[in-house]
Amino acid sequence: MTTPLVPIAPAPPAPDGSLQETLTQLLGSDSTSNPALDRLLDDYAAAHATLAVMGGCFLLGLLLLTAFCWRQRRRSRAGGAGTRSFEYRTYGRLGLVSLVASALLAVVVAANLGNALDSRPGFAGVATSLGSPPASGSRAEVQLEFSMWLASGDPATPPPIEERIDDRLAWQVPKAIITGVLLALMAAVGGRTWRGLLRASRIPDRPRAARDRAQRAIAFGSVPVCLVLMLMVMGNTQASVAPLTMTMLFG
Repeated sequence: MTTPLVPIAPAPPAPDGSLQETLTQLLGSDSTSNPALDRLLDDYAAAHATLAVMGGCFLLGLLLLTAFCWRQRRRSRAGGAGTRSFEYRTYGRLGLVSLVASALLAVVVAANLGNALDSRPGFAGVATSLGSPPASGSRAEVQLEFSMWLASGDPATPPPIEERIDDRLAWQVPKAIITGVLLALMAAVGGRTWRGLLRASRIPDRPRAARDRAQRAIAFGSVPVCLVLMLMVMGNTQASVAPLTMTMLFG
């Protein structure tokens, strides 16, 4: 006589119905039979994998830029330019900024790669930091929807959450594309302006004009703008690829 299979009941909702408590219960029980939680963990891992991949690409570009700057710095000195020349100092400063940015980005890539490979510990930290938003706010509604969904164990996201995801993607994807285009344009403008300034610096006793000051402002300003745009591209692309986690956190 065979024993009938007993279906696994979905996790009960937290006593207070909060998303934080629901996640704490599910993660604390090491549950591997909740498809809703599995979907959320997969989305969380995808979000960090996206940052790791994009950060790795930008990191490679910054490392190449650093190597180029230091090589040009040595060449400018070997070509007769002193250590106080504009070309020598410019390549040195750009190389230093690129090196510092590379080091910081390497930390970001390593941290996100760890969460992408093992998402559960990192996601547990997210769960503990959720807190309880004001009951009348939209975030409270979002958290309640996610809490009910996770408690049900249903792999399919309910319509209210799908609508919120669609609303997010409606502006998040265009923002990712726009910031990417702006980054490419700013990098092109900045690179061209820097090349013009370096060529002009090689002309001896060349008088400075108002145009030179404008070019310097554009060149120096392009560096922080490109760094900020790089972060914006990474963040918006991450939210576009993995919108489920971002919707849970930010609505």
